[in-house]
Amino acid sequence: MQTQLIKDEFFANMAHDLKSPINSQIQVLKFILSSKKESDEEKELLSQLLNSNLHLQNLIQNLMTKFKTSSNNFSLNKKEINFKNFLTNILQKTFFILDDKNLTLKINYLSKKEFVQIDEIEIERVFLNLITNAARHAKNSSIIEINIENSDDKFIISIINEGAHIKDLNEIFKIYQTGSKTSGTGLGLYICKKIITTHGGKIYAQNIDPNKVKFTFTLPV
Repeated sequence: MQTQLIKDEFFANMAHDLKSPINSQIQVLKFILSSKKESDEEKELLSQLLNSNLHLQNLIQNLMTKFKTSSNNFSLNKKEINFKNFLTNILQKTFFILDDKNLTLKINYLSKKEFVQIDEIEIERVFLNLITNAARHAKNSSIIEINIENSDDKFIISIINEGAHIKDLNEIFKIYQTGSKTSGTGLGLYICKKIITTHGGKIYAQNIDPNKVKFTFTLPV
């Protein structure tokens, strides 16, 4: 147990040291791409580099979140937000996830409720991890759907992708489980479960015919 804590702290410190230079590179690349002086070929190369940096940024944040959730100091900074606006902002941050496989993200906001009390940073991490997971397993040029519904006491959010069914639904939320032979750290879904349960919600996965996978999580209102 002590050895694992030392390892976790080492990776958290390493992730923290990498965070600033990666963030700086992302800002510089965004600035260059917005200047409109490059050729189409140069813009394509810069976009690929930006996507790689955004992917690395996401992995670094997962390492830092894993350390926080494993410690006794993990706490939420909740505030009331407009959930629809929150989702719109997240949509603008997903292009690096969707671009490689030409995927489309479709949000169906079916809830009659607009406001929820959440930790924005942590729930954004849940969305980015689940969308990343869906994209990793989705068919090329397919649609990832996000459905937002509600009952009297909770928001119900589902993310659906076209792709192969998950063989063992009970194992995927355990740490370092990837659920397939595709690349991944095995931290994303584990972190999602930690964040959602700390919010007082639930998260689970289902195989849906034909060849679709659905992740659902709830957030109390």
